[in-house]
Amino acid sequence: MPSNLDLLDILPQSLGVQGPLMSVVKLPSELVIEGLLSLVQAQEPILDPTYGNGTFWKGTKRKVVGGDCDPTRAKDIVLDFTALPFTDGQFPTVVFDPPFHPDVNSRESVRFKHMGSDEKQMQAQFRAGVAECWRVCSHILIVKCQGFIHNHRPQWMPLWAIDVCGEPFEWLVVMRDQKVISGRWTSCNSLRRNHADYLVFNRGGNHR
Repeated sequence: MPSNLDLLDILPQSLGVQGPLMSVVKLPSELVIEGLLSLVQAQEPILDPTYGNGTFWKGTKRKVVGGDCDPTRAKDIVLDFTALPFTDGQFPTVVFDPPFHPDVNSRESVRFKHMGSDEKQMQAQFRAGVAECWRVCSHILIVKCQGFIHNHRPQWMPLWAIDVCGEPFEWLVVMRDQKVISGRWTSCNSLRRNHADYLVFNRGGNHR
């Protein structure tokens, strides 16, 4: 994938339309991240403390410091995103993509085990992670998250991020065709969430 693409160019090419950037799109995550970074003219190096498989950075030429709590997936450094080993404002740009669910002893548990065993622990982990990413960020923080229902109660992760960082600079909704369906679900009295939220926070303020 070409690097440093302009999101205003990506979207017409990807969606077959002409015009300004829309707030709801359907794009691969690497294009979403590259587009948002270009939109805000993000500086490097970029810290990704939830690097995982590196999906965000497919084909990128950007300088990315990749950390993860799993030594087998940590590109550069093994770390705990709730206690980052960096100084305040050390990175101009930070991208944070934590798991969206606590460990519920289901087939997805390997993905979610680091977010605690219930929704209270998940919220505490998420808030701590956002706060740490905001602390070590000197300019732009991008948080990927989702609002959903767990244990019969709403878990509005975007609002938790806003509670930590303040009003977002931008808010992009990315749709997807499928979502993970747990075998534990026997009924559903809420909407199926087929999207992710990308919130952009700017320490320079929201004026543009």
